[in-house]
Amino acid sequence: MKKDVNRFILFISMAFSFLVIFLIFEYFMFTEVQIDLKIPLENYYDQISLFIDGREIPIDPNRKRFFLRLRKGNHNLKIVVNDIVLLDENIKVEGESPRISLSLPEPPRVQDVRCEYSADDGMIKINWRVNSKVDFFEIFKDNLKIARVKMNEFRDRYGDPLEVHEYTIIPFYAGGKLRGVEGKLKAGPFVELVDLKLRIVTPYDVSKDDLVVSLDGKN
Repeated sequence: MKKDVNRFILFISMAFSFLVIFLIFEYFMFTEVQIDLKIPLENYYDQISLFIDGREIPIDPNRKRFFLRLRKGNHNLKIVVNDIVLLDENIKVEGESPRISLSLPEPPRVQDVRCEYSADDGMIKINWRVNSKVDFFEIFKDNLKIARVKMNEFRDRYGDPLEVHEYTIIPFYAGGKLRGVEGKLKAGPFVELVDLKLRIVTPYDVSKDDLVVSLDGKN
């Protein structure tokens, strides 16, 4: 009986010792990190994912400040919007209750839009440029998506898409927000894609002001 009591006391002592060691390790090796997120235009960022060392941490874009408990030392931090990596930084967590400030880049704007209308075939010829990269294209035929092509692959195969081409312009809405434009290819260097629909997609909303075009050949 006495041996059992001694064993129990020894077990409790060892468990308490391990708990103390764990708490000391936790105190010195981990800390709570305050992350401040600076978003230039909130309505452009409605699907944000934060990755710490490859581990996804969902965040609410409406919250500008949140807290994470991280191990002290170096970490890789990524912010992803619609499968596009907007921020990829290596950070160092040190000290007590450190603060990290992250600023997302300004969204791209569609610019230099010119539009012509042909009464003969009802086609709109549009020339537009984007001051930031287009990340990928979705290609549709009969409302069925047949391909999703990354920008560099698209350019290598069909040429630069940001030149003069002919499209039937259809606004593309998602979640009540204008996301881009959809067009039916008429001519241009995309010879292999005649009669296919081409949807230009960026990870941001496209401002309605950016897509204001007239049908008289003027800007």
